[in-house]
Amino acid sequence: MPLWLPRTLSLLEWFVGLGAAAGGAALTATPSGAILHMPVSLLRGSPFSNYLVPGLVLLLVVGGSNLVAGYLTWRGDPRSCVASMCAGFVLIVWILAEIAFIGYVHWAQAAYLAFGLITVALAAMLPRPPQTRL
Repeated sequence: MPLWLPRTLSLLEWFVGLGAAAGGAALTATPSGAILHMPVSLLRGSPFSNYLVPGLVLLLVVGGSNLVAGYLTWRGDPRSCVASMCAGFVLIVWILAEIAFIGYVHWAQAAYLAFGLITVALAAMLPRPPQTRL
């Protein structure tokens, strides 16, 4: 496996993870969306009345999964393939749900969807963890 693969993947995961954690923290701190200049009216088609729950999911699930995957990938942990696949799929699901609920409102949605797809593609190139028998 070339060294560029885990390094590139982990940097991408850290980039996504830090951004998601920062965005999620901002939405959680101010559920009105004021810090990020996101009006609550964007949530009209969603089950949410403010950004608290989406902010927590963005912070903990999207941000957390990508930060953990980035760490495991950088360290060469055998679990990095599975962690990176999960983090990529979490990001893809997050973006698709966001577009379904609020619509396509910013170019960053397409960029982060691409990041999720790239994460899954790169993760598929990592070595698989050894199989254990029960």
